[in-house]
Amino acid sequence: MPKIDAPTVVEHHARRRAAIVSAAVDLLGADGAGAVTPAAVAAVAGLARSSVYLYYPSTGALVGAAVEEVFRRALADLTEAMAGARTPEARVTAYVDAGIDAAMASSMAKCFASDAAVAQASNAVQIFGGSGFIRGYEVERLYRDAKITQIYEGTNQIQRVIIARKLLE
Repeated sequence: MPKIDAPTVVEHHARRRAAIVSAAVDLLGADGAGAVTPAAVAAVAGLARSSVYLYYPSTGALVGAAVEEVFRRALADLTEAMAGARTPEARVTAYVDAGIDAAMASSMAKCFASDAAVAQASNAVQIFGGSGFIRGYEVERLYRDAKITQIYEGTNQIQRVIIARKLLE
């Protein structure tokens, strides 16, 4: 069993629980929910199977913890991306103030914001699974709306040509 150094018993239990969830997430991503069993998780985490049962009494609880962690990560990615894309005007202003060409700065902001929107809408569709593509679901509409931002007002490919041209001047 791997040694888990922790200053307190509570911290030791928290680190062991984190190791179990991390192993479950790895199995979930590699082989799907069917592969997440207490025995498999214990083997990946390098812990005794009884340690897994101590924290997660059933396979369902273990899979639930892994899925919850995946959602937490997706939400963190979404928050991070949206924080950067929330005020493209402020970003363009900062670029121009720093001496970057206004056309290049606005192209960079447009590409970043539209790419972030599509990436996060795509994550949302994946979270909903097959239902994410059914017309009438809000997530399907959000993906279509995000995708069109890469196309109108100059496609992102054209914006990247503008950026490259300004860099080569």
